[in-house]
Amino acid sequence: ALYDADIPLDESLVVEGNFQVDGGERAMSQLLDLKKNERPTAVFCLNDEMAIGAMKKIRQSGLKIPDQMSVVGFDDVDWAAHTLPPLTTVQVPKGELAGAAIKLLLQRMKSPHAISYKVLLPTALVGRESVGKAPPKL
Repeated sequence: ALYDADIPLDESLVVEGNFQVDGGERAMSQLLDLKKNERPTAVFCLNDEMAIGAMKKIRQSGLKIPDQMSVVGFDDVDWAAHTLPPLTTVQVPKGELAGAAIKLLLQRMKSPHAISYKVLLPTALVGRESVGKAPPKL
């Protein structure tokens, strides 16, 4: 998305987590510590669990979601709609994803040296209250 919008990637804004709630908390803490003077206004997490951990850390830091920081997750787990505020997330077709993974695994078992390829599945943004309006450009 950044590439498509002709926005350069700022590597200092990329932090790692462990795909669990505590990983989201640690990653958000690291991001907030690194960028005290240039706090981002939004974060995108690689899954909903990390997003929920990030939301927890944001609130502990005294910031308001989405007024001061927007949060987006990925997966659309069942409980994402029940966080406070409800989490904006990217919905993936889990059944199709599992089916594609099994198909690829079976093909790889039959032909271990076959050429790798990508499988693209449709996604959908599920807009909820964890995302606010973009701040005005200075």
